[in-house]
Amino acid sequence: MGRRLVRLALTLATLGVAAVPLIVGILTGLQHLRFSGDVGPGSAMVIILVLAYLVWLPATVVAWVWVQDHLGVHYKYTEPVRSTKRETRRVWAGMRFLASRPTFGQGPSSRDRSAGRRPSHRPGPGGDVRHDDEAPGTGDDGAKGDR
Repeated sequence: MGRRLVRLALTLATLGVAAVPLIVGILTGLQHLRFSGDVGPGSAMVIILVLAYLVWLPATVVAWVWVQDHLGVHYKYTEPVRSTKRETRRVWAGMRFLASRPTFGQGPSSRDRSAGRRPSHRPGPGGDVRHDDEAPGTGDDGAKGDR
């Protein structure tokens, strides 16, 4: 717990140190400084802060990493664990399945789908021709087929 608290305090202190150029710029009145060709109030301060931060932030990060290293905190790069071919195929099959299904609240409703298309004529269970909106096992006359 103590080591974690020290690391947290160090990180917060590093963030405070990173804000030093901004605080110094505000306290010295850089926002009132004007260059020839300024585009607006405060633009000179922005230019000076950009130039200062180009040096300040990398130096702050290097110091933070150096202190972390001396505290015994070592960050190692680890290779990500690769999935097997079987897992990859399963994930892609699941994605294709989900892509084939309409999402909630999108696409036409079943009422709109049945009203907006022409019925197809395809053979029913007994070989008779029926429309899509007819129940299976019924012919064109609407009588029940033999089941």
